Amino acid sequence: MVNAITPRRACPTLAVPMPTGDGCLARLPPLLTPLTPDQLAGLARAATAHGNGLVEITKRGNWQIRGLAEDGGPALAAALADLGLDLPDGPPISADPLLPPENVAVAHGFAEVLRARLTESGLSARLAPKIALTLDFGTAQAPRGLNGDIRIAFRAGRAELAIGGDENSARRLGSVPVDAAAEAAFALLEQLAGYGQFARLSGAAGIHDDAAFAAILGGHPEFADPSAATAARDGRETASDLAMIAFPFGQAEAGPLAELAATARAAGIAAIAAAPDRRLLFAGPAAARAAIRAAAERLGFITDAGDPRQSVFACAGSAGCASGALPTRILAAELAAAVPDLLDGSFALHVSGCAKGCAHPEAAAISLAALDNALAIVLEGRPRDPARGIVPAKEIAGRLGRLAAAVAQARIADEASALVLRRLGAAAIEDVLLGSGVDGTRKDGSGSDGRERDRRQPRLSA
Repeated sequence: MVNAITPRRACPTLAVPMPTGDGCLARLPPLLTPLTPDQLAGLARAATAHGNGLVEITKRGNWQIRGLAEDGGPALAAALADLGLDLPDGPPISADPLLPPENVAVAHGFAEVLRARLTESGLSARLAPKIALTLDFGTAQAPRGLNGDIRIAFRAGRAELAIGGDENSARRLGSVPVDAAAEAAFALLEQLAGYGQFARLSGAAGIHDDAAFAAILGGHPEFADPSAATAARDGRETASDLAMIAFPFGQAEAGPLAELAATARAAGIAAIAAAPDRRLLFAGPAAARAAIRAAAERLGFITDAGDPRQSVFACAGSAGCASGALPTRILAAELAAAVPDLLDGSFALHVSGCAKGCAHPEAAAISLAALDNALAIVLEGRPRDPARGIVPAKEIAGRLGRLAAAVAQARIADEASALVLRRLGAAAIEDVLLGSGVDGTRKDGSGSDGRERDRRQPRLSA
């Protein structure tokens, strides 16, 4: 039996936490200013005082705190505000979490003007709750891979606006002077609101009326068509300047996080920021970065970019969500340990507690959606997409082991797993994962339960 799926029209916030299986979940808005070690320690204390001590970093790089009481959002918000965190209402605005000071001023100025316009006009109430904006200043940690309804690249005194995607997929409309960027973004949001309260510019169902949105900007006296050249990046900050760690499957306990904050304070870390892909970044001298890496490894955080857990996306599952049918993070850890060579970072393995797919909203090479004590297997899709078949949860590690062996046998030199999987093709992968023979082949030449190959399970959600 598949747990009932309720469409999520809005994301959890501090003002309106989302009920889950372990209390309520509150998500902080993107922070445009880095944390100090003392603020990180305070965040860990707040997670214990107002929640169940579990802290998360999302795929988009936002902080979450679990286990709140139903009415616990305001008290948590007050505690975080007392730490000096800027926690504005309105559409989330993501940027490089470790922006240089001059860019921080521009980002804050943009956000303040836009939010003031949204408040005075009442437009926020007419926008889809999941509307998101991204700001790209050309720095090393810019949110290049984040989808946004509106994406703004700041370069050489200009703000280039694009809609509906990430750096590569967003449709570029043109540019205006930097000081006109907030007003231009407001005009685009006002146009979007005319399509209905749940209209978006990003995602498969996003509005694609590019001409109408381009016309909005075209009236600005200093509007310029999209530049043919790729915007340059300043390159001042590289990965070697930072200590990067990650939360295993996006979650950490407050105790180890507080220990990490204490190490950061003692070592002289200057700035700390949550970042996309469940990472936590530390900026400071080389010796301080080395101390953070050593402490993080001792405390169970991910310190190696090649750690197989980085390739696996898992939600809270039955341990923390009423919709979850299995303890997905325990299962995800078992799978990462079982097939480390397969999980080389070139593709995503998504282990979802239900068909909603919260941990990885985009399509994944392999998605496993839990239902009772089994898993529905989806290839190149999301958990709610049609499944290739269903296998018992207790068998999935062995079946992925067979797939790892098939990939190893077919691999050419140092070829990435994703390329091998693509060459093998969906039919061969399906045979290995759903076949009942010891070598992954189907005993009867058809489906693992005797069905014809081309028949598929129905969708897991309505």
